[in-house]
Amino acid sequence: MDATTTTDTAMAHSSSKPQSPSPLSPPPPTAKAALKSKIELLNQSIKSIQHLRQIPPLLLKPPLRKPLTPSRPIPPPTQHLAWQPTNATHHFEQFRGIHDQILSEPVQQALAAARDSEKADSSDLTVNARRETRKRRRPPSPSSPQPYISTTTSNPSLFPPPSDTDPEPLKADQLAQFIRDFNRGNDSKLHIWLRSRSAPKDELPVVVRFTLPDVLTAYITLNYTPPHRSTLVTESVSMFAPREQVNAMPPFSVPYLIRASPP
Repeated sequence: MDATTTTDTAMAHSSSKPQSPSPLSPPPPTAKAALKSKIELLNQSIKSIQHLRQIPPLLLKPPLRKPLTPSRPIPPPTQHLAWQPTNATHHFEQFRGIHDQILSEPVQQALAAARDSEKADSSDLTVNARRETRKRRRPPSPSSPQPYISTTTSNPSLFPPPSDTDPEPLKADQLAQFIRDFNRGNDSKLHIWLRSRSAPKDELPVVVRFTLPDVLTAYITLNYTPPHRSTLVTESVSMFAPREQVNAMPPFSVPYLIRASPP
């Protein structure tokens, strides 16, 4: 067998051997799979941030101490001091880990994709009404700034301030006609009270008796104030029950006053 025949036989054997397949690169992820991966990254980031809210109270919380017993003596002060730095270091490492997680490239890409999606269409985004209601019900912190309260106060008054709709003040010469008109249209009655029949009716101060049947009897003392000597003002009001005996007690010496105008 010559060299040519040997070479042909070797080539035939080599061509008949099965060739191993070449390694293939993984197919690129679909858009749905990429979106799902970004959503999972964002959910993990939210959980990590929510976990951060629990760390500050834990840093301020003292260590649990077991009750002292005869078999358990008072621990040395160095034991308590060694606990706090170790605990704080652990929590600050968690801060650093979450910080690095948020700044990582996959999370930043997921945040950018979420921002672009919100700008494109935010119609299906709904606000968490339960969380918003909880925020509104939460009382303000004592350290939060308080609203400004004005220190200017108005002068208190027993009588309402005058307005344009108030009737004209009653004059002394109009009192008799006012009483007639009032008695004509009301069940309650007004009368001028005199100490005696011979007392003048137009002399001030004048006492007007107001009678509300089966309810009360009021004696209203009217006078004037300078410089408007013709304008009547209420000086005092004394009230009695309908069956109370007041004949022996003039209205000027009653033991109590319901309302008195300022001097």
